[in-house]
Amino acid sequence: MLTGGKKTSSDVQFLKNICPSSFDNFVFKPSLGASGGLLVAWKGAFLEGILVFQNEFSMSLEMKSLFNGNYWLLTNVYAPCTAEGKRNFCEWFKNIQIQDEQN
Repeated sequence: MLTGGKKTSSDVQFLKNICPSSFDNFVFKPSLGASGGLLVAWKGAFLEGILVFQNEFSMSLEMKSLFNGNYWLLTNVYAPCTAEGKRNFCEWFKNIQIQDEQN
């Protein structure tokens, strides 16, 4: 699964080239400018992943183990390098609310 906006076949091929062949599922948010891309890759034989949230700083996936049925929220975060980007990121980050029962 490749999500996170419009993708081309070259994006999929690039991900397959940089990840071990057993990693067959991807959620990818390309970089804006020189940096800032996000990637989560996993083995579909072991896990299911569903993109549940994405913004300029992060993407969150609900992950589920195919072995025991456990699930959790995995969040991949990118903090920008510019002063304005850092301020915006910190403001967003300090306002994150996570349910107590969320893994």
